[in-house]
Amino acid sequence: MKTGRILRYGAFQQLTVCILMFLSLSHAPASASDNIRLASIFAFSGPAAGDNRLSVRGVRFAVREINRSGGLLGKGVELVEYDNRSTPIGAKIAAEQAVTDGVIAIIGCAWSSHSLAAARVAQAHGVPMITNVSTHPEITAIGDFIFRVCFTDPFQGWVLANFAIHQLRAESGVIFKDLTSDFSMSLTREIRKIFEGYGGVVLD
Repeated sequence: MKTGRILRYGAFQQLTVCILMFLSLSHAPASASDNIRLASIFAFSGPAAGDNRLSVRGVRFAVREINRSGGLLGKGVELVEYDNRSTPIGAKIAAEQAVTDGVIAIIGCAWSSHSLAAARVAQAHGVPMITNVSTHPEITAIGDFIFRVCFTDPFQGWVLANFAIHQLRAESGVIFKDLTSDFSMSLTREIRKIFEGYGGVVLD
C-alpha cells in the first residue's frame, strides 16, 4: 500500500485500513471471541510527552470511531497504551511488553529514535508496526513488518535546501543539530547533502 494513498484518508479511515492490513500480516490472529488488541506506544511521560499528545489523541479517536461503527471483522478494537518514557530504551521495553501481551500490531512511536528501537523488536517478533510521524529513513529499512504514513528526512531535507537556495537565495549557511537525536542527525545530513549539491557552502 502506498504511503501517499493512506495520507488522503482521515484518522478513522487511515487506522481502519492499517488494522486490516495488520490482520493480514499478523502471525497471531485473535480467536473468534477476542477483541483485536492494538498497541499504542508513545511518550506519556518525560520531555516528549507534550509533543506526542496529538498522536496519542489521534489514535484514541480513530479507535473510538472504529468501534462506534461496529468494529472490524465483527470484533471490537482494544487499544492498549504503553509509555515509552521519552527514551529509546523505554520504547524497546514497551515494544517487548506489547509483544508479550499478544497485540496484533503496534502504532507508534513519534520520535524517530523511539521508533527505531521499537521497530527492531516488532520486526524480530513478526509484529506489524506503523509510525505516524517518524521520518528517519532507516526505520522502514529495518524490515518488511515496519511501515510509516509520513514523508521521510530525504524529502524534508530536499524541501528545506530548495527553500534556502531558491527562495532565500542563500549561498552559505550554518546548520545546528542535536547530537543526541537520530531525527536531527538524519535531517541535517540530508539538508547538507542537497544544499551543497546546489553549490551552497555549509560553514562548520
